[in-house]
Amino acid sequence: MATGLYNVVARACSLPPIPLVAVQVMKAVMDPDTSVSDLCKIISTDSVLVSRILKVANSAFYGCTRSIKTLKMAVTVLGFKTIKNMVMARPLASSGLTSW
Repeated sequence: MATGLYNVVARACSLPPIPLVAVQVMKAVMDPDTSVSDLCKIISTDSVLVSRILKVANSAFYGCTRSIKTLKMAVTVLGFKTIKNMVMARPLASSGLTSW
């Protein structure tokens, strides 16, 4: 039992640091004065995140009748909470703790 706990703690201590864009997005989402444009400016610095957001916004789950082609449209469709969750899930995905 102690060995299992040790492995969990050792693995948690080796998590990668949270990327700067994730920190900036978290601050922006918490600020009630943040606009969609403000959030898009932050997200646009990370091309991988932009492509994932566009991919999710265009998924069948959201059922949009037309293709989402801009980051601003995608952020509007997904909402701040979903964007925040996607940004926070990314560091975990690269650590192997989740499947993305």
